[in-house]
Amino acid sequence: MQLRTFRNITRIAAVALAAVWIVGGIVSTASADEKAKTERTAGKFVKWDKEAGTVLVKEKGKDVLFNVVAEGSVLVRTTVTVKAKPAKLDDLKEGQIVVVYWKPVASDPNKKDARKIDAVSLPEGQEAEEGEY
Repeated sequence: MQLRTFRNITRIAAVALAAVWIVGGIVSTASADEKAKTERTAGKFVKWDKEAGTVLVKEKGKDVLFNVVAEGSVLVRTTVTVKAKPAKLDDLKEGQIVVVYWKPVASDPNKKDARKIDAVSLPEGQEAEEGEY
C-alpha cells in the first residue's frame, strides 16, 4: 500500500513539473510577441495589390501601406470582415471606410503587417467628412 502511494505521488509530481515547464514556454513565447502592440488605423480603402501582397489605405489625406496575407491559417492570414461578417480582400471596395489592426514588422518597424481589416458601415444618410478618414 505504501509503495503504491509513493508511485502515485511521484506521477503527480512529474505531471505537475511537465505542466509548469509547458506553461513557462508558452508564456515566454507570448511575451516575445506582445512586445509589438497591435495598432489601429482608420481610413478609406484605396486598393489591394495581389502580386505585392499589400493594401493601400488613405488616412487623413496620407497613404498608408500594409502587408497582407490573403490565404492560409487563421493564425497567419489577414482576416477581413465587411459589416461584421467574414469576407475576403476581394470584397473590399474603393472608398469604403476600413479599420486596420496591424503590428510593425520586427525586422523593419516602418513596415506594417495587417492582422485584421474591418470594413465598417456608417448609418444610412451619413457620410464621413473630408479629413475624418
